[in-house]
Amino acid sequence: MPEMDGLEAYKVLKSQEETQEIPVIFMCSTALMEDEDFRQKFVGLEYVTLPIDLQNLWERIAVHLKLT
Repeated sequence: MPEMDGLEAYKVLKSQEETQEIPVIFMCSTALMEDEDFRQKFVGLEYVTLPIDLQNLWERIAVHLKLT
């Protein structure tokens, strides 16, 4: 994203009352998740790696829909 990365966008969504309840699932490359600094930033956040396993993605979406 040209203006901000996904983590910055996530922080903005969670900081605003009207968007803080929106579930977020990050999509990122497997190589990116191998980066220790990046993984530290993702602790506790929901993500899937590319290429997308559609079954896994649908299961995670279903869980979030049940929680909201």
